[in-house]
Amino acid sequence: MYRIKDYNGLFFSSWLSVISTLIFIFAIATPLFTQPLNNVRIMFIDISDGSVGSKADDSVMVAKSIADMEKTEKFTVELRKMPLKRTIGGKTYYDIRFSNGEHVAALLNLDSVQRLEADKTVRLPVGKWVKWESFSKNSNAYSEQMSYTDSTHYIDMVGDFKSIPTAKTTRGLIADNLYLPLNILFFLLIRRYGVKKGWFEPVLFKKKFMKTANSTIPIDDSERWFLATYAMWSEYVGDARFMCGLQKKPKNQKNIRNILKRDWGITDKQSGIDMINELKNSYCYGNDDRDLLAWDLCRAMQLSGCLFFCNYIDRETMRAVSCDVGRQIQQKFSSWEDLCENYLEGFSLWRTHNFENSRDEITERIQIYEDLRDREDSPYSVYFGTILTEVFYDKNGE
Repeated sequence: MYRIKDYNGLFFSSWLSVISTLIFIFAIATPLFTQPLNNVRIMFIDISDGSVGSKADDSVMVAKSIADMEKTEKFTVELRKMPLKRTIGGKTYYDIRFSNGEHVAALLNLDSVQRLEADKTVRLPVGKWVKWESFSKNSNAYSEQMSYTDSTHYIDMVGDFKSIPTAKTTRGLIADNLYLPLNILFFLLIRRYGVKKGWFEPVLFKKKFMKTANSTIPIDDSERWFLATYAMWSEYVGDARFMCGLQKKPKNQKNIRNILKRDWGITDKQSGIDMINELKNSYCYGNDDRDLLAWDLCRAMQLSGCLFFCNYIDRETMRAVSCDVGRQIQQKFSSWEDLCENYLEGFSLWRTHNFENSRDEITERIQIYEDLRDREDSPYSVYFGTILTEVFYDKNGE
């Protein structure tokens, strides 16, 4: 096995630098690209002279009826004054009334409306007769539409002028297509980093995430036995139902790694195994040293669980190490009560030797033991003489 190194911070800072650099480059380059891109966008629309929505010159036929509009592709209309407008279906239409009494709707490009002083008339833009989709019969727009002589068509005198690209809209397009993806990438990066740090759980692959998180739940009696030897510590740091007292989440792993490094000098597999061996073999205990023996052997079991929790060793190695220490415990102690009472004595000796005013901490550890011992799902309900196995066998014996 190998040590799982934490590259999260480096990964995050590197990608943050890349994204920040790209945003800076795009911010500098946007003004340079705006006008050329705007010109390209204009190439794909028709706003030339004579197009729908453009100013009508004398060569454009003047329509005076629906029949005139139906028989020609493009035309204009001349009126004595600007037509009245009304809103239909969220759009502003203009009422065109011909001298023959016919009444139709039109969309106008007001920039192309001309006032002919010589004739005292208003010449509307170049238009075409287009099909008008019917509105819902229960809507106000439908009744408005039905008021026209021809409710199935209207005059389009706007054409592509309604969507002429401008420098402002082009800059917005650049922002939408460049900055928005970068912002999304930045959000996803923050999200990924946050999951790694344990700030929140993932939205995607949550099932896999939770499977890893719950891998510290014992899977058989051997692992339940291992956990029981240091259940007091597990309950102290979190929850005695989990090896190491915690779910295997990135934030929890980081905290335990820091504790191992700070309190034990453990930074990888080898330093962890060396410390476990030292706890197993550092003293020649006599009959009067069973409290210190229990204290050290239970801590050796605790470290085995912590090494697995931090990915310094795999589950198979954890089981092998724990079985070795566990069998030694079974040889030296007769029951959970015997082990735990000696463990508490050893903890009290260690605590008073290394810290002042330790009474509260000792009392708290004793209370944790009594609570664990007396509850229905007590970790000490597993048989103390359980045969410990390095290999996990499922229900099918495989």
